Amino acid sequence: MEPAKILVVEDENIVAKDIETSLKRLGYAVSAVASSGEEAVERAVDTHPDLVLMDIVLRGKMDGVQTAQHIRDHFNIPVVYLTAYADEKTLERAKMTEPFGYILKPFEERELRSSIEVALCKNKTESKLRKSEESLITTLKSIGDAVITTDVQGWVTFMNPVAETLTGWKQEDALGKDLTEVFHIINEKTRTPIEKPTAKVLQESVVVDLENDTLLIAKDKTETPIFYGAAPIKDEKGNVTGSVLVFRDMTQLKEAEENLLQSEKLRALGEMVAEVGHHFNNFLAIILLNAELLEKKLKRYRAEGIKERLRIIVWTAYEGAEIVRRLQHFTQRQVSIQDLTRIDLNEIVRSAMASTSPHWKDEAEARGTTIKIKEKLGKLPLLLGSRSELMEVLTNLIFNA
Repeated sequence: MEPAKILVVEDENIVAKDIETSLKRLGYAVSAVASSGEEAVERAVDTHPDLVLMDIVLRGKMDGVQTAQHIRDHFNIPVVYLTAYADEKTLERAKMTEPFGYILKPFEERELRSSIEVALCKNKTESKLRKSEESLITTLKSIGDAVITTDVQGWVTFMNPVAETLTGWKQEDALGKDLTEVFHIINEKTRTPIEKPTAKVLQESVVVDLENDTLLIAKDKTETPIFYGAAPIKDEKGNVTGSVLVFRDMTQLKEAEENLLQSEKLRALGEMVAEVGHHFNNFLAIILLNAELLEKKLKRYRAEGIKERLRIIVWTAYEGAEIVRRLQHFTQRQVSIQDLTRIDLNEIVRSAMASTSPHWKDEAEARGTTIKIKEKLGKLPLLLGSRSELMEVLTNLIFNA
């Protein structure tokens, strides 16, 4: 295993030599020794050190803090500060560079070794974590589902390209905003807003399943049917540190379901059309029987009897028209509850008996047979239903008896 390479940045030559000697004695490789910030940057580019020992107070245009910041930002190399003294302002600036440690001058070799080993170990861990995060972000950006993450306050911390497309928000504009501002959802049927899906996730640390009939309202007011799920993000101790929201555009699936429903309707319609002839024949039979009876017995019928037969003919014609209307209604995409009315079931039974009487009564009388009907109808409350459909059922029962 190759020894770690250390870049020493120290403007005191004697101190720099002592540090170089100590490092070599401890088994490290000294990649270079620099006496100024500018030189340190050049040596970092040339030698690619594993760690930089940086004097916090350097003479020249770039002091130790500025140099450390530049190296950290451009090369991502860990820095450990060397200092004998520093004012409070300089120390505060040094903290902003996120150093991997401080070594106070003068120091012993064991202190130097422990500081370096801790810094190298910390950098190795952070490097693995950084690569893992980069891999995760790359994965999230490439998957087909939309993904949004938030912190514990519910503020957006990440959006993948699919989420940007569906919400209409760019990640740079959405970062730091409340999730409800970016992810605005309503119930498709009631048009009422849906509670922030991550609220329960963050409060109770539970997974929230998707809600049906959800519409996502994009930044430009575009509406997209979606399904979604949300889950907590936890650290190694199990503490909730944020939430992740995953959702998907359901437009194509909704259209496919609608097309399938229409296909099923058309199949059922074909079966219904096969029965229409039968139903129309029943209605035509009623009309013809009543018309023939009027023609044959017109002279002996009283005015009231004629009116009753005409009423039955007219009613039957209307019922035939109602079948056509219902057939047309069946081919439509939605059925309204407005088609249902309050009906008297007893009245429908009496009407069905009267309208079919030429079939079961008059024809029987012509053959010398008398049929009497005894009504035993109970007192029933009004029902909500379709009068024409119930009439059709009773008429079919009588004709097919």
